[in-house]
Order: sequence, then structure tokens, then C-alpha cells
Amino acid sequence: MKNIINFKLFDYRTLTYFASAIVVLLICSYLYYPIIDVDTGTYLATSRDFYKGHIYFHEIGISYNPLAIILMGLPFLFSTETMYLWHYLLQLGVMLSCTYVFYNIITQVGQNKRMKIFFTLFFLLQLLILDGKYILLEPLSLLFQLLAIRVYISTRETYRWSQMILVGILICLSFLSKQYGLFILLAIGIDLLYRSNPIRRIVFVSIGLLIPLTALYIYLFPYNSDPFFLMKAVLGKSITLDTQFATQHGTPIEIIMIFGAILLFNLYLPNILYSFYIQKRSQMSRLYFYAVLSSLTILFFAAYLHYFVYVVPYFLLFTYIVLSEMKSSRKIRNVIICFFSSLVIISLVSIFSISKKESTFAQQEKISSEIIKVLPASSTVFLHGVDYSLYYSHNYQSIDLKKLSYAFGHIFNPETVLNYLDAGEHILTTTGNYLKYKPLLKNCSVKEFVILEKKYYLITKGF
Repeated sequence: MKNIINFKLFDYRTLTYFASAIVVLLICSYLYYPIIDVDTGTYLATSRDFYKGHIYFHEIGISYNPLAIILMGLPFLFSTETMYLWHYLLQLGVMLSCTYVFYNIITQVGQNKRMKIFFTLFFLLQLLILDGKYILLEPLSLLFQLLAIRVYISTRETYRWSQMILVGILICLSFLSKQYGLFILLAIGIDLLYRSNPIRRIVFVSIGLLIPLTALYIYLFPYNSDPFFLMKAVLGKSITLDTQFATQHGTPIEIIMIFGAILLFNLYLPNILYSFYIQKRSQMSRLYFYAVLSSLTILFFAAYLHYFVYVVPYFLLFTYIVLSEMKSSRKIRNVIICFFSSLVIISLVSIFSISKKESTFAQQEKISSEIIKVLPASSTVFLHGVDYSLYYSHNYQSIDLKKLSYAFGHIFNPETVLNYLDAGEHILTTTGNYLKYKPLLKNCSVKEFVILEKKYYLITKGF
């Protein structure tokens, strides 16, 4: 009875147990309901064609950089028809690797073991919430960012040129996983200006940046030796789009309930920022403060919810440094209470989301099983307004891999799509989009069918 009375609800040990339980719950729910996201479908279809021998950027027109897509497609080395589970386990392995590197970094800046373990688990929890449901590109990009930070903090005072080159290589690998990974260069670049021999350090980092790009250029050289083609390709301009991607800000409920819960302890942000300015001796906090600012700049380009994964680790590292230097036990307790409240909200959202995952998974399975009756597996088709995961799950082929690839339907005009449609190939679309195609159809048959009260149209080009 005495042990129960003495049990402290609001301490880092309790928070660690709480966070661990939610992490296990989320991982189990993701494995039990393996929902294939629309992004995931296009990524895996692209990697499937890469492992068939098609040349990335040259034969595969795509606006995404190759590294993460190629890594997530590794199971295609063994079979052209793979279980989605193996691809997802690779993604999970990358997220766990991010967590390990994060713990390694946080170990360099603090001594409180319980606090370090909790912050690490809290970081993994955010990865699972923001990027863990599906196979996305950001986790691998983030892994290389964190590795770059880890190498950088080990050499920022001593200056070893080989490690500066390695920092540059890792930043470039982050960029080649997802273009937004490059933004960590801003934080490291600013911090370098406060170090000795900044110009020399920047030169060596720049040399490191060029090494992976040179390797990619050598890969593409037999097919296209123009260096400007490589530059356009890695900047996402290797494919000509009729319209640009629409920026998505997420629903208000998602933003408030999920990311709001993550940053609930921002009630104490003024104190944290004040501490930052008066604690000028904390050079490490300045680095992570720059990292927070540089990662936030990503959101000016696109505010997809899962892009916040670039912000979370640096915000947590910065917060950890400031909290570890706080002397007021009352403030620390209040911050812990905020973390606890965040976990309560996150756990409620996670529990309620399980039933939503069940219905989403069942709906996806139903649509998939009905569509394959109309459009057999391995057909050549352009999907427009239809679940793009079908590109992977049904082994559908692109009508033009170089010009259209497996891109989202809304970024091309109907005239463009029909221009690349050959005899025997298909367009699968829904009512609103079909009305755009209808006036342009020539020598095409149209089959209408209904799934779950939604109309689909299969357009087939005649011979």
C-alpha cells in the first residue's frame, strides 16, 4: 500500500511507460491493418519498375528523388510480386534507426537517463503518428539528417576535415531521399559561421555534398550526359506537369488533436525562449534552435501534416537542453504535466483511430476486389481520382512511364493523358473527372460501374 501511495504520477518514469504503451499500440494497429496510402502506391510502383531495369529519371519520369523509393522497394529484388508487409517492415526499421540515432544525439547533450529515454520514446511516438501509418519518403530523409547532426556535433569543436566531408555526404543523401532534407544545411551552415575556420569547413561540407551527386551523374551519364538534366531532375523538374501539386494543410481536427497534442507543452515556450537568450553558454541549444527554424521553412513550400516530422526531433532536442538546465522544480513538474496531457490526448486519438483504420482497410479491400474484376491485374492504365495504391496492389503498368509515370491524375490535363493513350490501354476515373474526358474521347469505349455507391468509368482506347 505504501508503494502505491508513494507512486509519482507525474515523473519521467511514468511518462516512459505511458509512451511505450502507445508506441506498441500504434505499431500493432499499423501491422494489423496494413492500409496502402495513395503516395505509397505510386512509390512502390515506381520502385518495382526500377528493379525491372528501367533507368531512374531517364526512363522513369518522376519528381521525387530516388534513394528512399529505391530502398523501400528492396523486396522487389527477390520477386516482382511482393507482400506489402516486407516493404512496411523496412519503413519501420528506418524509423527505429532514427530513434536510435536520436538517442545517441541526446546522450551527448544531457545526463538525466530517465529524461533521455522518455524524450526518445516521445520522438518515436511522433514518427509513428506523423509518418508511421504508411510508407513515405520522409523517415529515410530524416535518418540521414540526424546522422549528419550526430557527426557534426562530434567534430564542431575539434574540426576534422574527413568528418566535415561526411556531414556533407549525409546531408546530400537526405536530399536524395526527399528534396526537403536539404534544409538542415541551413542550420549547420549558420552554426559553422560561429566556429573557427568557417570557410574551410564550408568548403569540405560542400565537397561532401557533391560526392553523392557525382555518383548519380555517373549512373545517368550513359543515358544523358547533360549536367543540367541532373540538376533539373534532383530538383523535381524531370517531368513536365500541367498543374502543380495542391498544398494540403490537413483538417483542423488533425492539426489540433495531433500536432497540437505534440506541442501542448508550448504553454512554456516563452520561458524556453527566454532561457535560450540568457543562456548564451549553451552553444548546442543554438544549433538546435537553428534546426527548428530551418525545418519550419519547409512548411512555406507545402504544409502536409507529415512534413512536421522534420521539425519534431530538433524541437525536442532544443527543449531537452533547456529543460535539463532548468533549476525550478515547479516549472519542470508543470512541463511534465503538459507532456502527460499530450500523451493522454494522443492515446485517445490512437484508440479511436483503430476503428477508423478497420473501416478504411475494409473499404480499400472492397474497392480493390471489385476493380480487379473489371480491370485485370497487370493492365496498362492511368488512374485519375482513383486510389493510386492500385498501381502497386494490382501490378498496374503506366501508359507512359517517362512522360506520365505513376503521377497523380490531377496534375495532367485530360488532353495530355489522351495523347499518350495507346490502343488497348485504359483510363480509370470517377464521375467528376470523366466529364472532363468525355468531350475529347475518340475511338474509345467506356464502361460504367458502381462500387460502394460511387461511379467509376473505364475508358479503353480502341485498335
